[in-house]
Amino acid sequence: MAYLKNSKLKKLFRNKTVSVVGNASSLFDSEYGDLIDSSDIVCRFNLGPHVNSPLSHGTRTDWCIYNNYRWAEENNLFNIENDWNYIEVNFDIENKIAVKVFPLPVQSKLDLLEKLVLDGSDKPSIGVYFLHFLTQCKPKQVNIFGFDWKHTHTWYNKGRKRKKDERKKGHNWDKELDYFQKFIEPLSQYQLYNPDK
Repeated sequence: MAYLKNSKLKKLFRNKTVSVVGNASSLFDSEYGDLIDSSDIVCRFNLGPHVNSPLSHGTRTDWCIYNNYRWAEENNLFNIENDWNYIEVNFDIENKIAVKVFPLPVQSKLDLLEKLVLDGSDKPSIGVYFLHFLTQCKPKQVNIFGFDWKHTHTWYNKGRKRKKDERKKGHNWDKELDYFQKFIEPLSQYQLYNPDK
């Protein structure tokens, strides 16, 4: 298993065009597949690499970002037949897995928490964690797809009924959208693509 220091992880995205593909169901109503695949690096989250919709989602995955090893393993995320790299957002030293894991730098998470000003029950999604991290990497261009702040369901959770106490521990999508609009959207190299645009 390989781990990279923060500086080396940042260098992987420097001066690259990056497609960041979220899991909002609304992305299926688009035809962004070719644009997604045309980037130097394509990043997806959790089960995102398992989407089979080339027209809307493209076909490439270079990096898969996830935050819950046990859930990811139960859902067959670590299919080593695929040539994906992994970034683990909530790194836990006790998890031993047989794939490369590049933990997202802790300082990046702490910086984001300061900007989001969440209360104790909220936690940032891995999507906003990763977008925040990219702002520190000096990419050439970041194209963002499948982020609609829960205006539509996550495609693989559409039929899932969550327990009441589990819903309370979720993300604050209004605060994440506010963060995105204040700190990421104004950056000239970041472009959000939504099917309704």
